[in-house]
Amino acid sequence: MEKYLFYSYLKYLKVTKNTVWPKLLKLPKYILVTVIIALLCFIAAIIFLFLKIIWVTAIFASGEIIFCLVTVYLINYYQISCSALNFQEYKDYCIDLKSWLCTFDITTRESVKDIQKRICGILEKARKEEEFADERIFKWLQTLIIPIVLVCVTAFVSSDDDISVKITSVILTLVVFAIVYGAYSILKSINGLFQKRKIQQLECFANDLQGVLDFFES
Repeated sequence: MEKYLFYSYLKYLKVTKNTVWPKLLKLPKYILVTVIIALLCFIAAIIFLFLKIIWVTAIFASGEIIFCLVTVYLINYYQISCSALNFQEYKDYCIDLKSWLCTFDITTRESVKDIQKRICGILEKARKEEEFADERIFKWLQTLIIPIVLVCVTAFVSSDDDISVKITSVILTLVVFAIVYGAYSILKSINGLFQKRKIQQLECFANDLQGVLDFFES
């Protein structure tokens, strides 16, 4: 049941526009402006870096850092100045979420707590799967590196070819390994992004259920 409820929750967030982008667009315009300027500075720095105009790259890179720091300061200031309003908005959101849970026959504090416990169980399992996958990649890389190094050294020492041919063979071996491992890493990273996103969504759901429990009597 908790899995169906989780996906229904994600749909509920989209319907009520409580996803990340709508929340970001609610930020004051002066914060959005500093974010856009920082992003433009970053893009300009990359472009001039490829053009090898170092001094211009340094200017835009410095501008990016400055506007990032300004953005962080403005966001902190905004959060402090609007803390009371944000608290009330979150309280109203939790009360609405409580009403939404009632449509799934989750009407008591105990039932909400039970669902939260199940979601936390799924979250913990997802975290362990992510950690296991990272450890498996690291061990797989360790297992491959040593044989490849031995093959390269053996080929370099035992071969009767010219030294330039030996070096070329070693480089080709390393390049092939880099391509294969790079392709695998890219695919794994793409899959990892979805896994991390799911973990963040589960964390959000668990936190929102705790908010419902905090305001349950309201």
